[in-house]
This record gives sequence, structure tokens and C-alpha cells, in this order.
Amino acid sequence: MQYALPIISFIFCIIVLLTFLRMPLFTSKPHLLLFVLIAFAFYTLFLCGILWYPFYRLAGIRVSVDEEAIVYKFRRGEKRIPFESISQLKFPSVRYTGGWVKIISQEHTIRLTVVVENIGDFLQELKNGLDKKGLSDRYDKAKLFSFLKTASYADYSWARLYMIFGKLVLFTILNIIIALVFSALAQTGPFIMALWALISILFPLTVYLIKEFTFARRIAKKSDEESFILPPRDAAHEQSVFRKAFINGELLYFGISIGVLIIFLLSG
Repeated sequence: MQYALPIISFIFCIIVLLTFLRMPLFTSKPHLLLFVLIAFAFYTLFLCGILWYPFYRLAGIRVSVDEEAIVYKFRRGEKRIPFESISQLKFPSVRYTGGWVKIISQEHTIRLTVVVENIGDFLQELKNGLDKKGLSDRYDKAKLFSFLKTASYADYSWARLYMIFGKLVLFTILNIIIALVFSALAQTGPFIMALWALISILFPLTVYLIKEFTFARRIAKKSDEESFILPPRDAAHEQSVFRKAFINGELLYFGISIGVLIIFLLSG
């Protein structure tokens, strides 16, 4: 995400800039246009930097479980949290949406959010480590399993996003091109053009989120709290689902865009 969010923001900034450039105020005043271009370039770099830095810090975190303790490594050093020193585990979260596990010990308190890669496996190892030491009273089993489902879903969801990110960007760019070309053919104003471009960005994202919701329901239905077992991923099935969803979604978007273009041409 330290790369994905800046890329998405850059694309969005370019769309906004292209919308501004169509305004007569800027086309008739070259000096003002130059100022806007320079200011917008600095703003885009600043925005991308703000989005990049937090994920750069997160990318430097490494957390693991050995026989005696949690090992928490970060860019400035390392912490060891022995199992015996852990007083409580807390799980502030929204199911299948986000949250973190808060590990409270005598010396340190750390929070691990669901964006940490393989956090579901980490939670399983942490539970097993505490159980072997006879420290099962340090966590609430039902709350741990509820968060484990959210964490494992996050792991699977990130893996799916990495798997289909190229397709998501490709269809988004294609939609933007369709929006810009059709907007020019319909001779719409800057506001309609910007709105059309925004919808073209949100359409593939909406298709992606709808399919993600169905995968979240699968985890909810096939998880077993008693045995702490979650359904495994089926990457081939997921690939097939998203391929069909994006193709059908793109055909639907193109059909809607053709209809909108015809309406504008007839009304004009």
C-alpha cells in the first residue's frame, strides 16, 4: 500500500488537473496556467509523500513468536515480550472491516493492526504459545476467535488485492479513457466531465468490494470456533471470480456510458 495509494492518488490528481485545464479561465491566461501546473505538481508530491510514509513505517515491522516470547522488530530496534509478562489481550475491531490486537504486558504494550501480513497465522501461534504455558486466561476465547476471523480475512483480502491489482488499475484506466472520450464527444462541461471520471474510478472499485463481501460471508459461514479452524483460500477460484466480475462489470459500464452519451447527444 505504500506504493498503491500514491499511485491511485496520482491518477486522481491528474484527472482533477485535466478538468481544470478545460476551464476558459486557464486556457486564456498562460501565466496562471503555469502557476496552477507548478502548484498542483507540488501538491501531488506532498500528498503522495503523506500517503507513503505511514506504510513505509509499517513495512519495517516484523513480529514473530518463539518458544518463550513475542519478538517485535521495528526500524529503530527490537522488543521481546515474554509470555509470562503478558497480562491481557484486547481486540478492538469491526468484524471483517479492521481493527487491531492490543498486547498488554508489564513493560510494553503493542498494537498490531490487520494490515500486518499473515497476522492470522501470528494469532494462531500466539494462542498456542500461551496455551502451552498454561496462560489461556490471558485472553477471551470468543473475542480472540472473532478477531482471528477478521485478521485472517484481512490476510486473504490483501493477497487477493495483490493478485488482481493490475486488473483493477487496467480497468480503472480504461474507464477513465472512456469517460474522457465520451465526455468530449458529448461536449459536457468540466463538472460533468469530472463527475463522469469519478464514477469511472469508483465502478471497478465497487465491483471489487461486492465480491470481497461474498468472500467475507464465506469465512463467517465456514469457520469453527470450537476447533479454531478457518476455511482455507482457493486462489484459483478467487482468480476466476474476479476475472468474470471485472469483464461483466466493464461491459456494464461501457453499456451505461453509451446510453449516457446517446442521451447527451439527443438532448444537445
